[in-house]
This record gives sequence, structure tokens and C-alpha cells, in this order.
Amino acid sequence: MGFSLFFMSRQKKLKFKAKIFWFLSLIFFFLVLFNWLGVEFLHPVNLNHPDLSFGFQPKVSCLPVLDYGLGQWNSEKYGNHRVVLRVKKKSPAVYAFVPWRRRDYQPERKKLILVDGSTGKEIKNFIRLSISREKGEILFEPQTVPGDYYLYYLPNVMTGRSNYPTVVYPPPDEKPSPKWLQKIGLESEAGLAARGFPAAEVAGIQSIDELNSFYPLEVIATKEEVNQLLKLHPGRKYFLFPEDRKYPIKMATDLPYRWIKRGVAEVFSGEAQPGEFYAFQLGLWAARVAVADLEVVFSKLKKKENPSVTIPASAGVCFNTEGIDWKGNHFDKICAVEKGKIQALWCGYQIPNDIPPGIYQGQITVIPYVRGKERWRGKENLTESSPSSAKASLGLPSEELGSGRQKLSPTTLTLELTISGDPLLDHGDSQPQRHSRLRWLNSTIALDDEVVKPFQPVELAGSELRCLGRSLYLDSLGFPARIRSYFNPEVTGLETKGKDILARPVQLVITDSSGKPISLSNKEKRIWPNGDGRISWVAENEAGPLTIKLLMVLSNAS
Repeated sequence: MGFSLFFMSRQKKLKFKAKIFWFLSLIFFFLVLFNWLGVEFLHPVNLNHPDLSFGFQPKVSCLPVLDYGLGQWNSEKYGNHRVVLRVKKKSPAVYAFVPWRRRDYQPERKKLILVDGSTGKEIKNFIRLSISREKGEILFEPQTVPGDYYLYYLPNVMTGRSNYPTVVYPPPDEKPSPKWLQKIGLESEAGLAARGFPAAEVAGIQSIDELNSFYPLEVIATKEEVNQLLKLHPGRKYFLFPEDRKYPIKMATDLPYRWIKRGVAEVFSGEAQPGEFYAFQLGLWAARVAVADLEVVFSKLKKKENPSVTIPASAGVCFNTEGIDWKGNHFDKICAVEKGKIQALWCGYQIPNDIPPGIYQGQITVIPYVRGKERWRGKENLTESSPSSAKASLGLPSEELGSGRQKLSPTTLTLELTISGDPLLDHGDSQPQRHSRLRWLNSTIALDDEVVKPFQPVELAGSELRCLGRSLYLDSLGFPARIRSYFNPEVTGLETKGKDILARPVQLVITDSSGKPISLSNKEKRIWPNGDGRISWVAENEAGPLTIKLLMVLSNAS
């Protein structure tokens, strides 16, 4: 009987232990699962950010993305950026974990200022535990509870001239009270870790205005996120990220978190108006190889509802790879990208004024090249007669071009452009945010003899030439006899009475071997206009055995 009771008791103990084991195993399983999803328990952060999604590829790291907004404060004293910390529980010390994702280098060498949002007083008792570009960890003594605290992480000092200042970021200078350090038991790192101080909520990150905001393309991706992207695409030598003109690409060495979240895109959508020069960007990341050069090939854009309505391929341009020089000649430009670097390729399509509204689709192909075994000197090694020349056609070039240049696999993106609204007669130039003025780089204005508005045409009256507030009178030999300006001293308006610029008429003095002047006689003199912006004249004079020919031009075309 005694043995039977002992056995039954033993069984109950074993069952109880088994239940405990399975219960603990279940808790461990969920902890691992939540950690994989990036859920943070110990250091709460605001996860209600529109860019924080658990479904993107690659998977989200454990480092959240904060809410970005604007605030008002003394930027000259505290700089242009701050983190908002929220303390809800009274404690001798509060821990703050800040996933700020900074683009600046060596943040550990820069000063931090912590301010009580209720009183405006700086918090002296705070220490930095760990500072990196991805995150920061600090410990501080709160004064107002509950309350908000502002962590200014880029205070700066400007020296030198106001129009060309030198910006300096002061080094750290925290000096917490020894009594406070003793109070919180900061004798060792182990002692600090064992304390388990309450955590402040990171309510958001703010800039002084939109111009200074780092969001979204200056919010860096973590090393873990970048490595995940590379693992998902082990065969890719480079990556292409299309980007809206609204967010100019500014970082050359860090991937924006926005690109990580969005992943590799094959379609880029935009909106434009008739007559607009529609600008956009392609961000090329030379992830695994250095790109020696690249080409961007544009297709025609076809209307989705009626493919016979098109925008020609010639309307597309990439300003990084080609252009028009000051003489009006087309040229190709080498666009190289170092390994690991990011190159913003600014592109655009000129939309016709009379284009019917609708959705237009086309392809943009980016063709990178790497250096081969031979040294490659650039595009000057390509000739028009070479069958492998990229200039031979708009199609894709052969595998090897020039002197040791090899092609990587091209990447083709689909551009889907929705065109609607009234025509933009200025092509969008009056709205700088459209970036339509980029096409000015290829301007051919002033290459002809026409007048650029609002300048007025030049005038010819006998031997007098007039040009916007100035006049030039030619003598019988074709030399300027008088130049007169009608501008006021401030050059802000015109006066009725002109001022002579020359002290006396221009003369060409020719002497013989004895120093005696030889008089000139005119044989021919002709003056004629070239369009509205140019007047030319020639004169042929004789001086003894010499013949002197003059060709002069007065232009108001530029």
C-alpha cells in the first residue's frame, strides 16, 4: 500500500514537471518568434510609423523607424534635429534606446544636449551608454514626471563669415553629478545592467523645418538590413532603385531605409502634365563591383488605352551620361560608380503640349560596364565605324566594347506615367520642386541670332548701331567712333542723356620705317543685320602697300 501511494505521488510530480516544461517551452517559442519579427519589449518605441511594416522583403530588423515630424526651438543653440523622449514613471534614472539611423559619421564624437520639455532646463545628470550611427543609448535623471524630454543630437557652432560660415560640431561634454552616479549604482557595467531602470518612450524625431529633415532618403538602413537584401539577391552585381523627384538622392555611401522597405522595384509610377519636362531619378548602387561606365536607353512611351499615341524615345534623357555642350554639340559622358557607392542618375522626358491625357508606359534600360583585363581609357576608344560601338544604334551593345570594357546584365524598368491637367507652357520651370530646370543644362539658347526675351532686337540706323541702352557709331573706316551708354550709375534703369565711354575715336595707327604715319583709305564697308539679335559689318582699308580687313559683330542674342 505504501509503495502504491509513493508511486502515485511520483507520477503526479512527473506530470507537474512535464506541464512546467511545456509551458516554459511555449513561452520561449513566442519570445523567439517576437524577436524575429522585430518586436521590442524591454525598450518600447513608437511602432505606429507608416514605413514600419512586418511584411516587406527583406524582413524587418529589430531596429524600428521613428515618426518624423517638425518642431520649433532655438536652432542656433540646439541645432536642427532632436529626439522626443517621453517619461511616464518616476525613477532616479531612466533608460532611453534611440534608433535614430543617422547619416553623419562618428556620432560618438559629437555633443548631446538633453532638455526638460516642461521647464526648458538642460538635464545635467545624463550619460551615454552606447552611441553609433544606427542607435544611441543613454541614461538620465528625469526632473518632470510625467513629461517630455528633448535630445538634441546635432548641436553646432558656426564661425567665420555669415555668408560662408564654418560649421563645427562640439565634442561631448557631459558632467553628471558623482552623487547621482553613486545613487544609481554606477560602479560597474554589470551593476548598471542589473538595475533594470524604466525605459523612456521614444515619441518621435523632429527637424526644425522640412528643408533640414532627414526623412525619408537620409534615414539610413542598418548593416543587418543591407546584408539581408544582398542575401536575397546573391547574383546581383548592382541594384537599381527608381526614386521620385520629390526626394532627391543625397547619400552616396548609405542605402536609405526607404529602399530596403520597398525592395527591388520593376515598375516606377509618376504623374506629369502636358508640356512638362518630367524629371525623375534612378539610384544605382554598385553593391558588389565597381561600375566603370553606364548607359541609359529610353524607349517610347505608349498610351495604355491607345498604343498608337506615343511620346518618342528621343524625348528621354539622362543628364549623367549625355548632354549638349556650349556649342550645341551632343556629347557622351563617362559615369563611373565606385564599389559600394550610390550614384543618382537624373533623367527626364519632355512631354508634348498637345499630348492626350492618359496612362503612358515605356521601358528604361540601364547598362553598366566594368573594366576588363585591358586598361580602359573611356568612351574615346569607341568609334562610329566600330560595329560594337554603343553609338551604332539604340539597341543593347555587345558583350565587350572598346578597350577592355565588359557589359553587366542590363536592368529594365517600366515607367508608368499618368498625364493629366492643363499644359505647362513653361515646362514646369516656375515650380522648382519639379526639377524641370535640369533641361537647361542642354539648352541651346544664344546659339542662334535670335533675341532671348525680354531683351529687345538690335537696331541699325545708317552707321549707328543700338543695343539695349547702348549705341555704337562707326566711322568711315569701320572703327568705333563713339560708344555711348544710357544706363544710370546703379545700372537699374535708362536715362535720356547718354554718357560717352570713349575719350576719342578708335584709331589704327600705321607708321613707316621713319615713324611717319600712313593714312588709311576705305575701299569697302558693309553693314547688315543677322536676325533680331546680331549686326555684322566688314570693312576693307588700304594703307600704302597694306590691306586691312575688319570683321566685327554686335550681338544682343545672349
